[in-house]
Amino acid sequence: MEDLDQTIIERYLANDMSAAERIEIEQRAQQDPGFRKELEEYKHAVKAVRLSERDELRNRFKQRDINLDKQIKGTSSGRNIRTLMIVAIGILIALLVWKFLSPDNRETTPMQNDGRDTILVKEPGDVFAANFEPYSDGFMDPTRRGQETTLSPLEKFQLNYWTKKYPETIHSFKELTKAQQENDNLRFVYANALMATGNTLDAEPILAKITSNPQAIYRTEARLYLALSEIKNNKIAEARENLKAYRDQPESTQKELAEKLLAELE
Repeated sequence: MEDLDQTIIERYLANDMSAAERIEIEQRAQQDPGFRKELEEYKHAVKAVRLSERDELRNRFKQRDINLDKQIKGTSSGRNIRTLMIVAIGILIALLVWKFLSPDNRETTPMQNDGRDTILVKEPGDVFAANFEPYSDGFMDPTRRGQETTLSPLEKFQLNYWTKKYPETIHSFKELTKAQQENDNLRFVYANALMATGNTLDAEPILAKITSNPQAIYRTEARLYLALSEIKNNKIAEARENLKAYRDQPESTQKELAEKLLAELE
């Protein structure tokens, strides 16, 4: 990688660019396969570092818990406390099992899905509401690029989304240029805003198109959000297929959510 390209990519991933500069980088990535590959590899490297740091922190907490457990086991009062905790947990589990397995609370009629599938525990809308969160990462933060007196339509669009003003995001998307509205990276943000306002029917075809575009930066994450839209729209078989495909992608960032959704759709 040339030093200039490395600097550009580092600035892009650090959000140290204006909105116009970011669009230029994204357009270059779509047109230049070599540059796109370098951008993806650098992005994955940054994620790997973050995951490594997170794993190290988890290990530290785990070791701390082990040390505390040893200290508790070393005292008679600790043993008594531990016994009481086990008994309390056992009682709580018994109460929960009794509550959820009692006839009054048990699901008795599975919901039909066009004769193709069923959901045994929750309505599709409930699964969607419990698991949907508009996508966000640090690379989307427009507030880190400095304040400007007058915001461009693109900057308004990005700022509205970052501050969770989703109806305003939808409105400001319509003020973008035609080229910007056709940019799949911006359309991914727009689709998330549509989902946040309950409009999954319009979001679904947008996300489906993004998943088929190998040049779109968010094509992998779009598959997860496509599955969520399909769940809301009661397309359970399609949602399962997309969740499995998303889970099996190495660059997926929300594998645990995909597994959770698959379990809920069993």
